[in-house]
Amino acid sequence: MSKEENNKIEIETTTEQNTIHSLFTEIEKEFTHELDLDQKIRNSSYSVTTFSKRMIFTLHRLSNPSDNQKAIMKRAGTIESECLENLQNLMKLVLESPDYYWKYQYRITQGMQEFLEALSFKHWLETKEVITLEQINKKLAFDFLKEETFLITAMDYVGGIADLTGELMRFATDSYAKGNHQILDKILETMKKVYKDTQEALGINSLKMWNKLSVMGNSIEKVENLCYLRKLRLSNSDQKIAELLLD
Repeated sequence: MSKEENNKIEIETTTEQNTIHSLFTEIEKEFTHELDLDQKIRNSSYSVTTFSKRMIFTLHRLSNPSDNQKAIMKRAGTIESECLENLQNLMKLVLESPDYYWKYQYRITQGMQEFLEALSFKHWLETKEVITLEQINKKLAFDFLKEETFLITAMDYVGGIADLTGELMRFATDSYAKGNHQILDKILETMKKVYKDTQEALGINSLKMWNKLSVMGNSIEKVENLCYLRKLRLSNSDQKIAELLLD
């Protein structure tokens, strides 16, 4: 083999090695970026979950009629703004990926459903109605999002609203203990409606949703028992009043 041929082979080999090295360098760069992005999304979703739980905790203080209701709701509104700020950061991170939603759906679902639970709980306490998917999307209509881009799926919505019944059950229990019995009927009515709507929701054949239905059924039963106890107490009070009048 001539010297020229050897040089040619060496050049081709070097070129091929450089190409392979560049390829692996690019793959390493993309992989590192994906790992970094995944970690940021995880942390951001955790922040959304944390602020959402904080908002729910604050809202439960409204079960005591003697507390300053306006101040509590104002505080909850401040926490909601912090939730939305963290959710906006989460969306920006997720949108960095071309196939953004389905790629990171498992990372954002928990935070999203926790936020929906908190938002729907606050909305119910303000209006005594269940928040709609359209109303939620309006809340999340951030300037940087395109019209057709949103992260709330039907299943995230159903999951968040289903979890609302647990908060309503706890609110009913606290309200009953603090003498606020008037709200029980409205809570029970809402819970039964959500239970019925969840049964009819698309994708209800998933095991996770059936588990949610089971929990919802138990929550409804607990509130029904509270309503029954309230009626017993009223009946006993009426009987005592009648006995006093007869005496």
